[in-house]
Amino acid sequence: MTFSKERMDNGLSFLQKGIDIVGENALIYAAIAYVHFQLANIGVEQKNNINRAEEFAAKALSINPELAEAHLVLANINFNLYGNPHKAIFHFNLAYNNKPNDPEIMLWLSVLLYEIGKTDAAMSLVNKCFKIDPINPNNYFLKGAILFWQGLFTQSLNLILEVYNSIQQMG
Repeated sequence: MTFSKERMDNGLSFLQKGIDIVGENALIYAAIAYVHFQLANIGVEQKNNINRAEEFAAKALSINPELAEAHLVLANINFNLYGNPHKAIFHFNLAYNNKPNDPEIMLWLSVLLYEIGKTDAAMSLVNKCFKIDPINPNNYFLKGAILFWQGLFTQSLNLILEVYNSIQQMG
């Protein structure tokens, strides 16, 4: 969650060690794909990291065609990097249907839903995330963003300031 290239590179190193130990593994391949997506998402060697994310997502899906984590990566690539919400929705649906209580899938799907104007559906998913993962700050920020898009500016600001102040107190 630091979005630091160094930390993501470190994560890739650990994931590669996992592959070295257990061999081909769909979940590890999907995790590698996700790290490459996030590197592209923060603008690090974007073209190369998109290609690597797609390559590892394909490896994961060749082992397990229904793997939610791999479909999440493809959904994010299509929506956040290619600007193709139709392909993103296809992969988000596969991810969500295969793992409907995964907060990471729900949060990213919520982003897509609120950005295409389906704020009520997005809020419903964020509220579900709160029940599953009540201390994740992303839930608060996303809920604040959705409240903003719904025109509830004071509620949005209060929620985001509450999270900001909590983070400041942690040091």
